[in-house]
Amino acid sequence: GINQKVPIWRVEIEWRPPESPYVKINFDAGFQNHSKRSCTRIVIRNSNGVVLGSRMIMNDHIPSVFAVEALACFHAVQMGLTIGFPEVEIEGTRL
Repeated sequence: GINQKVPIWRVEIEWRPPESPYVKINFDAGFQNHSKRSCTRIVIRNSNGVVLGSRMIMNDHIPSVFAVEALACFHAVQMGLTIGFPEVEIEGTRL
C-alpha cells in the first residue's frame, strides 16, 4: 500500500475564472488499468481564484476509463451540491 509509487499523468490547463457570482468546479482523474484504481481531484474556486474547497478521492474496482470519467464528474457535482453553491460552472479534463 502506502509506500507503493503510482505513476502520475499531468495535464496543464490554463485556468480561467468564472463570471461572478459563479464558482468554478474543476475536476480531473487518473486511472491505473492494471490495478483498476482511479484518483479524482476536485478544486472549487471563486471568480477571484480563491480556493473555496478541494478534495481527492481514491477509488478501487473501476472497470473502465469511461467509468472513471463518469465517477469524477459525479463527485464534482455532488461536492458542489453538498457545499450548497447555487450557481456553478463545472469543467473537467478528459483522460
